[in-house]
Amino acid sequence: MNNLAILIPYTPDRVDVYSRVVRQLEEQLGDHPVAIISSLNKHHTKGGPTTGSVRNHLLELARLEKATHIAFVDSDDLVSPRYIEVVMPGVYGDYDCCELWGQYYENGRMLNPFHHSIVHKEWWQDKNYYYRNPNHLNVIKLAHLHDIKFQDKTFGEDAWYSIDIQKTGRLVKEYPIKEIIYYYFAGGKKNHSQEEMLANKRGTRIVM
Repeated sequence: MNNLAILIPYTPDRVDVYSRVVRQLEEQLGDHPVAIISSLNKHHTKGGPTTGSVRNHLLELARLEKATHIAFVDSDDLVSPRYIEVVMPGVYGDYDCCELWGQYYENGRMLNPFHHSIVHKEWWQDKNYYYRNPNHLNVIKLAHLHDIKFQDKTFGEDAWYSIDIQKTGRLVKEYPIKEIIYYYFAGGKKNHSQEEMLANKRGTRIVM
């Protein structure tokens, strides 16, 4: 049976928010074949492994787990209460990837929603949305990543990973998802105590 590995890198300063999103995911597991695989980077500020290196390690752990599909969730983000329910048909159906809609926040301020899909061939934006070809946040069939690695860097590794996947042309069959299932929190002045309230208030409806 096809199965999903949700990969979460985290650092010591993010243990509390990491626990928050893990709790969210565990509450949704039910009988779905989903493994939550985490990796703690204890020395990220002392010349230790880069974020890219930790992400590559998580991909290897997913292979050991015999996962057919993977998706990364960043430790300081949130997912919708329906996240696993919504993405699993794409896993069961052996799709190359799942479409992803999410909401972007910066320092607690809600900005535009984002859309990650194979219909986009590059990263761009307009006044309404941020558009991306599939990246680490999308559910992707792991076999398509056999020769794809994150660059050994802490910033920008996700963009280059997305570009490298796009170049392969392997993502053809995409499972459609038409609701917001991911809440991305950016910025250096985040108030984590408010984020669950912000996500719940935003909900899953896409405003077109």
